[in-house]
Amino acid sequence: MPARIIFTMFALVFILGGCSITQGIPRQNDKIDELENEQLIFFSDEKNIEEEVVYYDAILDLKKHFPDQIGNMEVLKETDGWQNEVDTIPCLILVNNEKVVEKVEGSANEKDEIYNRFYDALEAAE
Repeated sequence: MPARIIFTMFALVFILGGCSITQGIPRQNDKIDELENEQLIFFSDEKNIEEEVVYYDAILDLKKHFPDQIGNMEVLKETDGWQNEVDTIPCLILVNNEKVVEKVEGSANEKDEIYNRFYDALEAAE
């Protein structure tokens, strides 16, 4: 009889040990969940402005073809809420339907690299 009680207790502990109550853990990238529409976001660091020159040149050229999207672009100095999406600043991302559609980050060598990638992504989103 005691063996049966011990076995039953062991079985209950084993079965219930696999159960857990989960709380809503906030995701690191809550900010992306707020964006259902197409949005360009540029993460900038004023201390390293020389690295951002090619980004600004590409953005200015993109504005000629996509004035509305570039006009609505958000410029952020902090990556708060974007840690899962942004590893390095400077960073330019295009978000659509809560997903990153295009991203270039860090030191870019040529403006054409940024321009071409975002031109294609913005044109496809139209």
